[in-house]
Amino acid sequence: MGVREWLQLPETRGVKDLDDPGTTALHRAVIMRKRFLRRLYVEFYQRLAAAFPDGTEGKKIVELGSGGGFIEEVMPGVITSDIIKLPWVQQCFSALEMPFSDRSLDGIVMINVFHHIPDVPQFCCEVARVLKPRMLGNG
Repeated sequence: MGVREWLQLPETRGVKDLDDPGTTALHRAVIMRKRFLRRLYVEFYQRLAAAFPDGTEGKKIVELGSGGGFIEEVMPGVITSDIIKLPWVQQCFSALEMPFSDRSLDGIVMINVFHHIPDVPQFCCEVARVLKPRMLGNG
């Protein structure tokens, strides 16, 4: 048995299709059940929320690759999304073709997602298209 198999949770052993909604549901159940893992996600979400200097209330923020997460518990109003249809995720779309108008989003957040994006240059162009421009600096 290799290290990967040794570290795997018993309920995830033998899972082959990581893009199957059932696999994501299994991951969500594990996240919600394991106190340490759930707390780790809460801390990630709190750090993401803190990255918005004016707060997140009234902002249009999208989480890409929501998967088994629960960001809306920590950042109410965030639009959850994933490339696969999941009952607890609000929208299903590709990060390469987001269903938002030009310059309509205040922010995009994601956890453990970037390495799943198949075309990073196209993704960056799409992010530049949907995000509102923001003035940097002191004034």
